[in-house]
This record gives sequence, structure tokens and C-alpha cells, in this order.
Amino acid sequence: MHLKQKIYYISIGVILLAVFQVGIQLIPQLAFADSHGVHEAEGTITETVLKAYELFEQQNMKELEKLFSSDIVFVVNGNMSWSGTFNGFDDMLENCFSKLGTSIPDFKNNILQTWEIENTVFLRIDQTSKKFDKTLPALHMMEINSDGKITFFQAFDDTHGLGVADASKPKTTKTSYLVRFTPKEGMLKEQITQFATVDMEAQDQWAESVGVTSTSYHASDMSGVVIVEADSLDLVTLFTLPWRATYDMDIDPTMSREEMQETCKKVSTMMQQN
Repeated sequence: MHLKQKIYYISIGVILLAVFQVGIQLIPQLAFADSHGVHEAEGTITETVLKAYELFEQQNMKELEKLFSSDIVFVVNGNMSWSGTFNGFDDMLENCFSKLGTSIPDFKNNILQTWEIENTVFLRIDQTSKKFDKTLPALHMMEINSDGKITFFQAFDDTHGLGVADASKPKTTKTSYLVRFTPKEGMLKEQITQFATVDMEAQDQWAESVGVTSTSYHASDMSGVVIVEADSLDLVTLFTLPWRATYDMDIDPTMSREEMQETCKKVSTMMQQN
């Protein structure tokens, strides 16, 4: 077995052991909750916890801070950019919440079930985001003091799934452009020479490095169109720059057949009104 494979299997074993240990610690408490009928609890402390999640979802940090004690300890396991043990609300806000929001802007906790045991509330949660390949399960725990303030929080999240999403770049939506090119008059020799000698591989490598993709269609008179996908018009302009000495070019965002038909309908309606 190769060294990398050994390290991989050892890592998986450590993760499974940690999950097993957490489960063993929680089984007596959850069993107690089950036997005493406290699922979906609606007691005062559960209401406080649910309010905290509601305010977090609304990004209402001013009101959220009022639910925590001044000495709140907030623990997030894993190696995400927002992982750690945070002391006090300001530490949570600056080093946990803000980093989570930056990494996964559409992060959402969907609460499925709650258990209330003495001064502790457990929550079974599904976590969602467009950056996740699937819904991530989580278990959260909060402790509340006699003043009704949250004094301790710990998240038992899917740290692997969150870590993958944290490391990934946000998906960008590219725009398709239609580039029409026509040979400039009196430059046939230059055009043929350019096509014969251009380093297509180097051009493709540059395009790939900036995230530009293209498909070209040429006519026999050396005119044609290129469909280019890019993040901006500036990149399309740079992509076409080497050819502008010998070709006249027009660049327009592409439209589907349906979009074009809808546009024509609107224009036709306006013409009839006039």
C-alpha cells in the first residue's frame, strides 16, 4: 500500500472515531429526551435558541447579541476559515460569522428537530448552499444560564463538506458573446499568413488561464463568427485583439432564439403603437 493511501485511510479512521465518540457522549442525553417526550420542545430556553437562529438568518446582529451572555464561548469544530473557539460576541462576529458569510454567502441552517434537556438545547439541522453538492447534516448544542442568556455553543457539523465548500471558489456566471469578423479589403495575403503562422496553442492557453472559451465558424471567404464565453466584455476584446489588424470585428452579447423572438415581439408592438 502506498504512503498516500495509508495516510488517507488513517485520516478516515480518525474522523470516524471522533464522530463515534461524539455520538457515544450524546446518546444518554438524547435517549433521556426521547423517553421523556421532549422532542420539538417549546420551552422558554428553546424559544430563545430558535430566536437566535432567526436573528442570525436576518443578519440582525444587534438583537442577536442581546441573547448571548457577555462571556459566551462559541465552538466550531473543523479546519474551515471560521472554525475555532471564540470568546465573547465581538470575537464571534469578527472571526466566525463574518468569515462564514464571506466564504458561503447563501449559507442556511434549516432546523428539523429540537431537544430540551435541563438548561441545554440540541438541534438537528440541515445546512444548505449552492456551493454544496448535497445537504449537509449537523447537530448543534446550546447552554442557557439562569438569566435566559446563551452561555455556550458547540457545532457538530459536516466539517469535510464545509471544508470543501470553504476552499472552493464561488461559481461565476459567464456571458456568451457573438463576434462577427470580416476580412479587411486588400489584406488577403496578410490574413492567410496570419492564419498559417499563428500559435493557436499559446492563444488557447492564454484563453484558458483567464477562463475564456470559444467556438469558431469560418466561411470560405475567411469571414465568420466566434461564440465566446467570458466573465466580461474586456476579456473578449483582449481575446480578439491579435486579429483586429486584418479583420473588422463586431461584438454583441448572444441571444437565444426564444430571447430574440421575445425582443422582436416587443419591438413589433412598439412599432404598431406608433
